[in-house]
Amino acid sequence: MAMLLAIMLLSTVMSLANNTATTSGSWETASNWSLGTVPVAADNVVIPAGFAMTVKVAGDNCASLTIAPAGSLLISANKSLFIGGNLSNAGTFTVNPGSTVQFYGFSNSTITGGGTYAISGTISLNMGTAATALDVQDANFITGINAGGKYYFSFQQGTWKMD
Repeated sequence: MAMLLAIMLLSTVMSLANNTATTSGSWETASNWSLGTVPVAADNVVIPAGFAMTVKVAGDNCASLTIAPAGSLLISANKSLFIGGNLSNAGTFTVNPGSTVQFYGFSNSTITGGGTYAISGTISLNMGTAATALDVQDANFITGINAGGKYYFSFQQGTWKMD
């Protein structure tokens, strides 16, 4: 049984694809992405320099998310983004009031990058197990939470680690 689980996890990791923004616009517009599809849970999303993407519906997701310097992601009010892996932000990451960013990885994940954050929505932790950690290594993430002034957290499962 353990071998079967290992094979399934390996095949999942091997099937991850980079889906890179090719223009600014809506996250939900397939033609805005290099794979020609809206990002799904198996996609590592990259937002290059000079591109601004906007999450306009609830329930968008990705594996890892990388925002390059001068790139940006805005999560519209009352919408949501689920991140199953790492968040690396060297650009701008904005979470509007009423919106949610949920980290749900089945393996340990990190938040890095040194970018700018403006977080007025909810940060949710619902990792694969109680021992699976989200390691916040970017002090700017906490600065962004403080700047938003809302301090909304939802912890269902997992370990929140601050470096």
